[in-house]
Amino acid sequence: MSTFTHPLEPGDPRRVGPYRLLGQLGQGGMGRVFLGEDAEGHRVAVKLIHEAFTADSEFRGRFRREATAAGQVLSYFTVPLVDSGPDDAVPWLATLYVPGPSLDKAVRRDGPLTVDRLCTLAAALGEALIVIHAAGIVHRDLKPSNVLLAEDGPRVIDFGIARAADSDDLTGAGRILGTFGYAPPEQVMAEEQVTAAGDVFSLGGVLLFAATGREPFGDGPPAVLAYRTVHEEPDLDGVPVELTGLIGRCLAKDPGQRPSPRQVIAEARAVQSRAQGSAPHEAAQEPTSYRLAPPIPASTLPVSAGPAPDAGTGERRFRRPRLLMATAAGLAVSALVTTALMWLPDRDGSRSPEAGKGGSSGTVVAPPDQPAQPASEGADPVPAITVAGERRRAWTALPHDDGTDAEVLAAWLTKTAVVRVDSAAVRGFDPRTGAARWTVTPPTAGMVPCGGSDGTTATSGGVGLVRFGKAHTSPALCDTVAALDTATGRLLWHRRIGEAPLALASVSGDILLVGGEEGILGLRRTTGRTAWSYRWTQADCRAREVLPGPRSALVSESCESPDGRYSGRVVELDTTTGRSRVVETADQATSVRLLEADPVVIGYEDPDSPTIELEKVRILRPDGQAPLDVSAAHPFGRFAGKDVTGEGVWVTFTEGEGRTRGLAAVDLRQGKVRWHVRPPGEDSDVTILRIQGDSLYTVEADHMVGERLSYELRRRSLATGAITESARLPPTYREGSPSRLVAAGGLLVQFNNTPPFHLAAFDTTTG
Repeated sequence: MSTFTHPLEPGDPRRVGPYRLLGQLGQGGMGRVFLGEDAEGHRVAVKLIHEAFTADSEFRGRFRREATAAGQVLSYFTVPLVDSGPDDAVPWLATLYVPGPSLDKAVRRDGPLTVDRLCTLAAALGEALIVIHAAGIVHRDLKPSNVLLAEDGPRVIDFGIARAADSDDLTGAGRILGTFGYAPPEQVMAEEQVTAAGDVFSLGGVLLFAATGREPFGDGPPAVLAYRTVHEEPDLDGVPVELTGLIGRCLAKDPGQRPSPRQVIAEARAVQSRAQGSAPHEAAQEPTSYRLAPPIPASTLPVSAGPAPDAGTGERRFRRPRLLMATAAGLAVSALVTTALMWLPDRDGSRSPEAGKGGSSGTVVAPPDQPAQPASEGADPVPAITVAGERRRAWTALPHDDGTDAEVLAAWLTKTAVVRVDSAAVRGFDPRTGAARWTVTPPTAGMVPCGGSDGTTATSGGVGLVRFGKAHTSPALCDTVAALDTATGRLLWHRRIGEAPLALASVSGDILLVGGEEGILGLRRTTGRTAWSYRWTQADCRAREVLPGPRSALVSESCESPDGRYSGRVVELDTTTGRSRVVETADQATSVRLLEADPVVIGYEDPDSPTIELEKVRILRPDGQAPLDVSAAHPFGRFAGKDVTGEGVWVTFTEGEGRTRGLAAVDLRQGKVRWHVRPPGEDSDVTILRIQGDSLYTVEADHMVGERLSYELRRRSLATGAITESARLPPTYREGSPSRLVAAGGLLVQFNNTPPFHLAAFDTTTG
C-alpha cells in the first residue's frame, strides 16, 4: 500500500466502473478519492462524487461536459483524465495516479521553497494554466493541495470539474466554488464571471504559500477570509524580494492588472536567470520555460523538409476517440533534478542519465540482420468486401496464452496477416486459419505497445506504425516509434521521438506520421528519417487536436491574442511535403471538432449543449469556393459526428429521441442531406466498415433471437441508403463484443478486448 494511501473502510465501495479500489487517497469538497487499479494493473486515482451533487437535475450534464473538456488537457504539468462515469448511479472520474505528496503537505513538512525552486514552480504552474485555459477551462480551485509533487515535477489536478457543481441549489447563498484564501475577489463576490485571470490570482496565492508556509490571507472563518480577499492586501512578509513584485501583481484585486500565465513564466525565468548569473533578457524571450531537448533549429521552423540527422545526431472503431493534446508550454518542459523535497527542473536543462533516455532527436535503429525495407509488398489497399454468401465462424484466437484482457489499440488486415496491436503485445495471425505467425519483440526490454496506425491509415506497402513506451495509458509515456513489416513481424527500424503529448500514429503512402516531443513528424517509411516536421507551437497558436487522413492531416489550434483572448484555427498539412495552410478560423478553439481530413469536414459544437452536441457541419471545398454549412439537427435526429467519407459523400451516425441511432449521408458537393435511415432492426446497433465504390458497408443488428440480437453484414447504396445486399452472421458473432471490425473479401474479423475470444473471424468458406 502506498504511503499516501489509507485502507478502505467498511462502507467504501470495492469497485468503481472497471477499477478495483485499493485504498483511500483523501477527500475534497466534491467527493472522495480512491486508489484504483484496472485489469492490467495500471493505477488510477478515482474521484467518487458526493451524492449531494447528484440530486441536482442539471449536474450530470454539466459534469459530463466538464469531464469531456478536462479530457482534452494533456500537459507535462497536469494529471490527465483517463476515464469517467457521468451516467453511473454515483458519477466518478479517473485520472492517472501520481504517487507523491501535495505541495501543501510538503511545505508544511519541509518548509518553504528556495528562490530557485519557487521560480521553477511558478513556471511549471504557468505552463499548466496555459494548456488548461487553451482547452476553454478555468480551474477555479488552484491551491497547494491541488498541486502534486511527483518525482519528475509538479502536477496540477482537479482542473475544471468544480464548474459542474456551479448551481445555487448546490452551493447555496453565501457559498462559493473554490477555497477561501485562494479564490479571487470576483469569485468570492460572485458578481462577475471568473476568467483565466482568476486562476492567476490563485497561482499567486500558491506561490505565496510555497514561499512562506502561510496562507495568503491568514487563518480564520470563511467570512473573515472572504472580507480580507476583497478588501485587504495579502501579507507578503517573508516572500523573497526577487519575487515580491510578481506575486503581488498576481494577487491584484483587479483581474485586468494581473499578469498572464506567459508573463508569469517569463518573469520567473528572468528572476531565475539573474540569480544564476545568466542574461535575464535572454530568459525572458522564450514564452515557455523549460525543454527536455534543445530547441529545434531555426531552419526547421515551422516546417522542415529534407533528410533527418544521421545516426550520430540524432477500419473503423465503434467510437473513434478524438486525438487530443494539450500543447503549449508543456512541450517545453525542463530537465529534472532531485531534491529532498521534490524533483523540479534545473535551469540549465540537464537531466539524470535515466531521464535522458527519451531524447527527441531520435537515432534510427535498423536491426543488423534484416534490411531496412519491407520484405513484401503488403496488401494496400485491402480487397473489396464481398457480402454474398452464408457466414460461419472460421476461427478464433487468444493472442495471450494466459487469457490476459488487453485493450485493442490498432487492428490491421493485410494479404499476409491479421495484426492485433494491444496493450500487452503485437501479434500477427494467418488470415485463413488464425494460426499465430509471429510476435513482435519490443525495441527495448520492458516496453509495451502504446498504440499504432489504424483504420483507413493503418498500413502502406505492408508496413504499419507501432508506438512503444512504459505504459499505454498516456502518450507522454510513449517515446519510441517503429515500422513493422506485417509479412514477417520484424521491426524494420525504430527511433526515439521523445515524450509526445499526442498519441498520433498514421500511415500515408511513403510517410509515417507521429507525434513527437518536438511536434508532428513526417518519417520516411523505409528508413525512419525525418522528411518534415511541424511544431506544436506556431507563433501564438498551439495544437490541441490532430486528425490524420490518407493524404493530409488536420490540426486544430488554439491561439492567444496579446490581450489574453483565445481563438481557434484549423491547419491542413500535406503529408507528403509537410506544407501547411490555414483552412478555417473560429472565435473559440474548443467549439471546433475535426471530422474528416480528406476532404476537410469539421463540426462546430453547440456551446449550450450539456453533452457537447454538434450544431453544424462545415464542408471546406478544395476549389476555393465558399464553404458549405449543414445543420446538425434534423427531424430524424442529430449528427453524432462518427463518420466515414468516400465518393463525394459524408456518412455519419445520427441520434434521435430515446437515443435511437440511424445513418445519414451528406452530399459533399451540394452540402445537403442525401438520405437518412434508421436500420429496421429492434436495436439500432450499427458499425460502419467503409465506403467502397458506390456502396456503404456496415454490420447492423437486425432483430432479437431469443434474448439476443442477430446481426447482418449489409451493403447500402450511397445514392439512396437502401440495402442492396445482405448476409446474416451466425449466432456465434454475438459472443464477441468487438472494439474493432475489419473486413476484406469474404472475411470479417472481430478484435475483442476480453475473452472468450480476443479474435474471431467469419468467412464464407469454413465450417
